[in-house]
Amino acid sequence: MRDANDFLNPDLSRRQLLRSAVLGAAVLLPGWRVAARSEQGGAAAAALQPFLSSDELALLDAVVARIIPTDSLPGAREAGVSSYVQGLLSALPPPDANCDGRRGAADFTAIVLQRGAVVPDGCPHADLNEDGTIDTADAVSAELALFEAQPLFAGGPFSGRQPFGDFETGTVTDRVPANHFADFVPLTRLQRMAWTVRLDGADAVPEVTSNPLATSLPDVDLRRKYRDGLRAIRDVSQLRFQQAFPLLSATQQDAVLAAVDAAFVNLVTGHVLEGFLCVPEYGGNRARIGWQLIGFDGDSQPLGYTLGFDETAQQYIERPDKPNSKADPDDPCANFSPKVAAFLGTIARAEFTRPGNLFRTPYCFEVPA
Repeated sequence: MRDANDFLNPDLSRRQLLRSAVLGAAVLLPGWRVAARSEQGGAAAAALQPFLSSDELALLDAVVARIIPTDSLPGAREAGVSSYVQGLLSALPPPDANCDGRRGAADFTAIVLQRGAVVPDGCPHADLNEDGTIDTADAVSAELALFEAQPLFAGGPFSGRQPFGDFETGTVTDRVPANHFADFVPLTRLQRMAWTVRLDGADAVPEVTSNPLATSLPDVDLRRKYRDGLRAIRDVSQLRFQQAFPLLSATQQDAVLAAVDAAFVNLVTGHVLEGFLCVPEYGGNRARIGWQLIGFDGDSQPLGYTLGFDETAQQYIERPDKPNSKADPDDPCANFSPKVAAFLGTIARAEFTRPGNLFRTPYCFEVPA
């Protein structure tokens, strides 16, 4: 991959690129969010490792570090993006290991009972790491995925990153709410089915096997796509340069990523942006690195941006660091630098934005036909 500074506009900084990605989130980022369990970069997700092996995780870490590299500023590696992806791929129990059409504790039992055996031809799912045998590593991965699987949706509304405000006096208090983002929301039956399709493909949910959307969308069958995609990167690295991908130079890594399936690289890139800019409870954005890079201080509740209302002056009492009255939201592109506006113009003309149409808010210009 090219350095982020090289994309679209050679003078566009990485900060501007990521800020623009936030502005264009509806276009650039899928709506997936997978929760880890700590503010400090998803330590639970990093330690869990139920789906990707340690070698696969190291390879993925090198890939994401090339997509948003470390230079004078921290990149995807420091932000813990690979932990975010690990959490995504580990969200639900392992595949149907006993091939009975269901997923649950019986699959873990089947893996334990088959430990040491060669993978059966008719039901290969018990070999979670696909190394040709059903071994202790498969049993450990199945146990972790089944009993410590990552939750999917963080709660709210308060994260504990902001204190309470006193609206009557217009002051900031020293009281901080508990982190409700860590209270993850249970999945409904349909949500669980939908995420099963995303992670294991339509064949894992008989009810949707014949649904073309369940088989054709890019955000389905993610476990297989990651396992196959990382294997391809490993193989191309060895074939072309006789070295593992993490040991290659930046130029060599770019050559490898250009040689493998572009759809997989695009998939990973989308997850990198998610993991770099998500709330820390989701496993990425460690130490809020992504937010700092784009100048975003995170969720504002319960403090908010106005601290009260002055009845005498008939105006809101604003936070000194977050004034609401300074910028005119009706002034087209008032806060966009020429370089950012040029970048937005470029992506607005991209195929997936339907050239010729008016580009939706927050963009303030028409898309050329």
